[in-house]
Amino acid sequence: MIKYLKNGDIIILHNNGNVAENRGDGMWRSTNNKGKRRAKNCENGSEYEINTIPSAYKEDESNGAKILKREDNVVIVTFQDGSTYTQHQDGTKIFTNAEGTEITVEHKGEILLILLTFRLRNDQSLLQFRWRKWQLLE
Repeated sequence: MIKYLKNGDIIILHNNGNVAENRGDGMWRSTNNKGKRRAKNCENGSEYEINTIPSAYKEDESNGAKILKREDNVVIVTFQDGSTYTQHQDGTKIFTNAEGTEITVEHKGEILLILLTFRLRNDQSLLQFRWRKWQLLE
């Protein structure tokens, strides 16, 4: 999900817990799902590591789910079937099915369902992209 904020900031939230941010200062800051962070200067291309966000990992013995929680309040749950649930710091929730063909995004009362279809036709990859948006009733 890409968020364009009124102040010009851009935040990209990935379904695997990765986050990329541009605060309008010519720097992209990225955090991977385990909390490792890097910054890249858009003007001169220089890259460097920045402070890591601590994270904790646990496996739920009752259902086999693997849970990764970062100190910035990002939670990533990988279920036994391979499906994932990610909750980002701003409350955005992303659920991806085990095949990676359906992604459901919930953000502040809106649900966006993204259906991805991958198939081969004449030795070429074809990507079909469809989406639906719903407003949650309160």
